[in-house]
Amino acid sequence: MELQPLIDMDVINKIKDIEKQGAPGLVADLLDTFCTGSRELFVTMQQMIDEGNLDQISRSAHSLKGDSATIGALPLSEICLQIEVMVKAQSLNSIRLMLEQLGTMLDHTLAEIKKYLDNQE
Repeated sequence: MELQPLIDMDVINKIKDIEKQGAPGLVADLLDTFCTGSRELFVTMQQMIDEGNLDQISRSAHSLKGDSATIGALPLSEICLQIEVMVKAQSLNSIRLMLEQLGTMLDHTLAEIKKYLDNQE
């Protein structure tokens, strides 16, 4: 079984095509924005699990799911979807465990983005 890449380069290449049509710097801007915003959403989810605020966890997971898909971070997006499902089941222990996985996946994804951006300079 082949592992899914952290970032789908087909998605990045499609964004690059848009860049070529008159949006210079789009890829770097999207990735920079993602790096900042994704960390903030993750921190929010961690804080909200301690408060038991499932509604805010769901909103943050939904936002991160979409942001991740936009840049091609599909494994990260899939974990967010799982968190949304667990919120509907109101399974706090499962959500806690999934947030640990999300944190690890986010760290790996952000490292991959940094490596990509460093190679673009």
